[in-house]
Amino acid sequence: VNAVPSGLANPVYQFWWAMQGGQWHQSGHYQSDPRYQFAPPKSGLVDVTVYARESSAPSNETPVQRAQYEAKADTLTVAVNNDSGQGNRGTTTSSAPGWVSLSTPNEVALGSPIVLTADAAGITQPVYQFWFWSPEGGWESSGHYSSSSTYTIAGSVLGQWDAVVYARPASAPSNETTSQRAEYEVTSPMTTVTVIQP
Repeated sequence: VNAVPSGLANPVYQFWWAMQGGQWHQSGHYQSDPRYQFAPPKSGLVDVTVYARESSAPSNETPVQRAQYEAKADTLTVAVNNDSGQGNRGTTTSSAPGWVSLSTPNEVALGSPIVLTADAAGITQPVYQFWFWSPEGGWESSGHYSSSSTYTIAGSVLGQWDAVVYARPASAPSNETTSQRAEYEVTSPMTTVTVIQP
């Protein structure tokens, strides 16, 4: 895991990870090294995040002070596959090849755009379909599968928005059966974005 700081003088970092649905683990005390390495105990989805703060920030601050000194990264999801021994963001459904991840901000101000970005690997000429759930309108899609790996939503309603992206090869059949879909289509983990009052 590599942290990339912005706007912090002499930053220090604390990394957190958890198998999805499991207990969170931390890297220990804040450290100056922006890199952290760990070995998940099994295959599956791992959530990873990092906190950063200036090294001069107080160590026993109140929750209000913590909000002033501490920055938190977006939480990324990594799919760990024991077959290859390497981790990749995203996951696959059924026996489909490859994987797809979805990146979003953790929070946006009311009225700001929510940009969804997909990243697929192991899929020939991937096409994408984004789905999002707004607190007011329920589930909506981006429309037909498209080669565009980004989709923008207007963050027009306060609250939590959920998003997911599906990916498949451009050559996959368009009217496949459920079993065929499992061979061609992959989906990202669900991601939540909170729209807040600025």
